[in-house]
Formats: sequence, C-alpha cells, structure tokens
Amino acid sequence: MSHTESFYEETDQVWTEAGFLPPADYRRAVALLHRLAMAEEPAASLVSCVLTGAARTGDAGHNYRILDSIKLRRTAEEYGIDTTERDDCEIAHAVTTAIIAEYGEKTPEERA
Repeated sequence: MSHTESFYEETDQVWTEAGFLPPADYRRAVALLHRLAMAEEPAASLVSCVLTGAARTGDAGHNYRILDSIKLRRTAEEYGIDTTERDDCEIAHAVTTAIIAEYGEKTPEERA
C-alpha cells in the first residue's frame, strides 16, 4: 500500500459519529494512539501528551470536513467544549484535540 493510499482504520467510525473528518495527520495520530492503547503500551500516554500539545499550537480550523454540524456540536458538548462564537472548523479542531488528549489520561489499572 502506498503512503498516500487511504485505508479504513477502526477509529474512522469515531469521526463519522462526531460529524466531521479532521485532516489525515490527526486521523493517523488517533489510529496510532488507539493501537498503542489496545496493546496496553505505556507509550500511548506520552505520545498523546506530545500530540495534544502539537494540536493546540497547530492550524486550528484548517482542512476539516464537516459532515454533520449538529452531530459535531453535540459531540463538543459531550466533551465540555464551549461552542459559543466558534465556527464548525474551530469546534472540530477542539474536539480532535480532546479525543487525542483522552489517550493521555491514565486508565484505572494504571492509577492503581
């Protein structure tokens, strides 16, 4: 498979349910985090922290494809993201950052 070829990731369903598609780099980052987390790889938390920081300083609102604005705003509310005076792309970026950050949170097993 070439580097530019698209392929279905298990995590792609997350974006459909959230009502948007982030840029490909963010989709790949979440797919990587998911795979690390499923393998109970402790590096997932560290990678998440690095990616969250990069996402916060990245180009918010660029290259997001909004599929369903209502789903997007509902998802943002679920993550506690304020949507006031934000356009859909800014909200999508905030949701993407929140999803990436979730992988940095320690699981109950790791806290013990």
